[in-house]
Amino acid sequence: MKLLKNFDNSKMTDNKICLSLHSLKSAFLFILFLPLLGMQNKGGGGWDPGDYIFAFLLITGIVLLYKLALRKSANIEYRAAVVNMLVTVFIIIWVNLAVGIIGSEGNAANLMLFAVTAIAIIGAVIVRFRTLLMFRVLIVTAAAHTLVTLIALFGGMGYPESGPVEIVAPNLVFISMWGLSAWLFYKSVKKQEAV
Repeated sequence: MKLLKNFDNSKMTDNKICLSLHSLKSAFLFILFLPLLGMQNKGGGGWDPGDYIFAFLLITGIVLLYKLALRKSANIEYRAAVVNMLVTVFIIIWVNLAVGIIGSEGNAANLMLFAVTAIAIIGAVIVRFRTLLMFRVLIVTAAAHTLVTLIALFGGMGYPESGPVEIVAPNLVFISMWGLSAWLFYKSVKKQEAV
């Protein structure tokens, strides 16, 4: 928790942005608290110490990437794009590990979705969160996620746990989220060009 302590001192230059680092940390820590609460009340919850360590590292990584991105621009569209991208990464990893998006959590096809999140994160780090390049990274990420969905759908990879609707519906949501981030980065580029 001490690692996250210094993030409270971050200054927001754009008053329109509602999401502060403090509220982001609070939301993620609340997510960690829920299974702990379940373990107290029901004697279970399905989490062992390794799960908490992994969740903490995942959340810390997301917050650190957010902190890094904040330094790049005070533009509201840019920040919204970063938040949406990081939330998408978090949800895909979290759901994939918990129950699986394609079939069950043990289905090897879900590894392709981890590769999609790696494209987004590694791409963002390589381009150093530069706005126009982030737009391109997110377009590539959305295309990769679309390809994974088509491979899983036509390859019957989710069977028997996931039929066509169970494969297409959640993945379409994630593809849309990648697209939304790309669009927001594009809007940010246009806003910067207009100045």
